[in-house]
Amino acid sequence: MSSLRQGCDGSILLDDVGSFVGEKGAGPNVNSVRGYEVIDQIKASVEAVCPGVVSCADIVALAARDSTFLVRHTAHTCNADESS
Repeated sequence: MSSLRQGCDGSILLDDVGSFVGEKGAGPNVNSVRGYEVIDQIKASVEAVCPGVVSCADIVALAARDSTFLVRHTAHTCNADESS
């Protein structure tokens, strides 16, 4: 099954607008994800400098990439310290 059909397409980042109910507040997603405010703050900062270029999904992808690197680097550093 493709990840798109499972809802992993960034749509969970959509806010309510007018009569449109976004995925953030949709019943199945309520209290399922934390950190929206961090993503929204980053998005606002990026938009102020470079409007209309970077999506919230791009921000999440970069955060996932960078946090994976940091976790791997930290784990490697901690393991190296334990062997001394």
